[in-house]
Amino acid sequence: MSPVVIADDGINVKVSWTPLTTTEENGSPVTKYRISIFNRTTSLWAYTSGTLCNGEDPAIIAQNYCLIDMLDFLSELGYQIT
Repeated sequence: MSPVVIADDGINVKVSWTPLTTTEENGSPVTKYRISIFNRTTSLWAYTSGTLCNGEDPAIIAQNYCLIDMLDFLSELGYQIT
């Protein structure tokens, strides 16, 4: 799998990835992604859900990216804009 890309997208943080091929998944379609983001507040990697990039959402699976509200990204994950 290719590296994940995190980019500024206006008022959101865009997390995008290159989808796996069916060959990489033994011919099975991808039905969910487990997306983890490092939480700077807790110093732990955590799987995301809800507004923080739900990898089980069919729309997110189809588009191969999710948008996280910048305020949520900053406040819930402890990141800062410098």
